[in-house]
Amino acid sequence: AGGRHSLLRTDQGEAWGFGSNYYGQLASPSLLGASTAVPLRLGADLVDRGEESWGARPEFVGVAAGSEHSAVLTAGEGGEEARLWLFGSNRWGQLLRPEGAGGWDTQAVPGEVRVCGLSAEEGCEAYAPLEMHLGGDFSLLFAASVFCPEGTRGPPPLGRPGKGGRCEECVAGSFAPAPGSTVCSACPAGSSSLPRAASCNPCPLNTYAPAPGSTLCFPCPPGAITQGEGSAGLEACREVCAAGTVSSLLYQDLFAVEPCDPCPPATASQGVGQTQCVPCSNGTWAEAMSGECTACGPGTSTWPAGGASALDCRALCGAGEFSAEGGLAPCSPCAAGTIAPSARSMACEPCPAGQGTRGTGQTTCVAQCAGGEFGVSGVAPCSTCGRGNFSLPAAQACSPCPPGAIARDAGTSSCRLCAPGSFAPASSSTSCDLCPLGTAQGLSGQAGCEEC
Repeated sequence: AGGRHSLLRTDQGEAWGFGSNYYGQLASPSLLGASTAVPLRLGADLVDRGEESWGARPEFVGVAAGSEHSAVLTAGEGGEEARLWLFGSNRWGQLLRPEGAGGWDTQAVPGEVRVCGLSAEEGCEAYAPLEMHLGGDFSLLFAASVFCPEGTRGPPPLGRPGKGGRCEECVAGSFAPAPGSTVCSACPAGSSSLPRAASCNPCPLNTYAPAPGSTLCFPCPPGAITQGEGSAGLEACREVCAAGTVSSLLYQDLFAVEPCDPCPPATASQGVGQTQCVPCSNGTWAEAMSGECTACGPGTSTWPAGGASALDCRALCGAGEFSAEGGLAPCSPCAAGTIAPSARSMACEPCPAGQGTRGTGQTTCVAQCAGGEFGVSGVAPCSTCGRGNFSLPAAQACSPCPPGAIARDAGTSSCRLCAPGSFAPASSSTSCDLCPLGTAQGLSGQAGCEEC
């Protein structure tokens, strides 16, 4: 309460005034020289008049009333210190304004009071109003240095600048997380910092800091990585599995690290940091702890999968040969009448009807010889059987007609039996002889006649 006016502050940070505003002690230019029993929000009409002062809706953290003047503290922005404003009568210089002091001028527009406006001592900018008390016609101001900013420290207990308004910067490897710190704390192991740090940075991937207060992070040995950031010791660095080895322990969701197991024979792991050994494919081989599968030499391969050494590479069966073991040695020739058109056949194909092969181990089928013809293996090129001889289809040679049967023409596929009353006494006959006088033969296909 003042001489003829009262001020109050709500827990929402608003300030209200009522009573006399004769000298502007309610911060209302529109009500100068008057009074009100209805509470006014302090400075409500300043914005309407274009007066900047403390802004549209400041947060009030303190109010005080003198006989004919008032003082308020408004909260600073962004962590800044509070600001002090005085308004009302300056008859006795109680507003700390030399101009108008000693007169009866009204001061309804609040004026800000800064410490450097009161004292030009070195470091004055590091101080700000802390408390104010108003008497009948005077003002009493308590000022204190502002808090040292984050990343610096000040003397205890408040962490404000020391002599000359100076704050001490935190050295590399330490930090001060908030304004008003009195100590700089050492960065924990697994982190580091630059000078004047408000926080410590965790060591990046594949680095570590073994002790508190580190100014830098050390890289892991070559070929080693860490699981994540913020590693505190060398033991956090794990060696990545080399090619030919695998592990189920995965770092960074990408690389397998020690302990690593060697890949067994006939498998390989290509590249570093692998989790699985991949079986070698057919035609390749790998010894234990191999980083890749090696292709078999020309004309060789493996069966049924990749091999464990170069000795598992066997020769391919050639065309006309086969092997049930993947078409690899030992090989067998295709039987007559079957073929293997290409190398590495696991079975031979039978020739179509009317075709055959020129012996075993063949790659193509050829036409069979017709009846009355003959050829090597019974296939083309074919020759015609002579008179007195015959052949069935696919014959390798001609057969003589037996006694009692004849083949008058060449190229005959069957022999004709001699009719009753005739005979053919020898094989390969081309004609039948009539029975001589005094003999007879009542049957066909006979080699001689019987006496009557």
